[in-house]
Amino acid sequence: MTGQTISWQLPALGPDSLPSSRWLTTPRIGCWSAIQPYTFSFTQDSSETSLANNTSTIDRTIVGAYDPNTKEVVPSPYYHIANDSILEYTIHFQNTGNAEATTVVLRDTLPEALDVQTFRLGAMSHTCTYSLTAEGIVTFTFDNINLPDSTAMGLAATGSSLPHQAGPSAHPGTGSPNRADICFDFNPAIRTPDATVIVHDMSVAVPQSSARELQVFPVPVADQLNVMVPEGSVPHQAWAIGLDGRRVPLPVLASGSGTGTLRMDVRKLASGAYVLTLVDRSGRRSNARFTKE
Repeated sequence: MTGQTISWQLPALGPDSLPSSRWLTTPRIGCWSAIQPYTFSFTQDSSETSLANNTSTIDRTIVGAYDPNTKEVVPSPYYHIANDSILEYTIHFQNTGNAEATTVVLRDTLPEALDVQTFRLGAMSHTCTYSLTAEGIVTFTFDNINLPDSTAMGLAATGSSLPHQAGPSAHPGTGSPNRADICFDFNPAIRTPDATVIVHDMSVAVPQSSARELQVFPVPVADQLNVMVPEGSVPHQAWAIGLDGRRVPLPVLASGSGTGTLRMDVRKLASGAYVLTLVDRSGRRSNARFTKE
């Protein structure tokens, strides 16, 4: 082996004979969807009529799984000490690579303000095993998940729900940011965005929402949900996420009477708690929770 070239010295070959196959394994290189060319050439010590057929190049596309992800928490953005009892964390992951993912591992370090002993596992989209350390590190392992890539199966997204009760150390004004690291097979871990909730005492007035926050009404809702979008936002997609991690696209009926207000049809949603996620044309996400009657 010299540099990037590997050479084999073969024994004498008779007419029309084939040498034994030569296999080699290369280390992981590049990134998925990249084209990696391999060039093979052959030389011999006797004269040849033509040298044009002594070289061949094979282009191989590097395949692998890739994960854009989100992490959400309900209730959000405030946890009311008097009314709320648990924090429901949900991790969504999706394979947008060009090959299926065999194993998916989620590693979540829970905030210090939460009581590790109150953790309980919620609904999972696939069978998995999990472990929880005394330091609050939860590891979920989806062995043999065989998660297809989105080019083969569309939006092959799955979610894992992690209910967790707020611990006694939580006090008003405490912010609890939480994130997770997700590994697809042998790829480097990808970190989710923060899911943050602020512990709030109902005896104090709730701060008013800023113009950049998503607001919904009425809550609870029966058929049409009014959505006040953040200032300067141009809505592109919207969906409701249930406690089981399912995403349900929400059709926009029309603009409301107020500037920046949309109406969404939620009649097909089952009764329960949801998180509305709105994505604008710049890719920015806004979330608000609501309850369907």
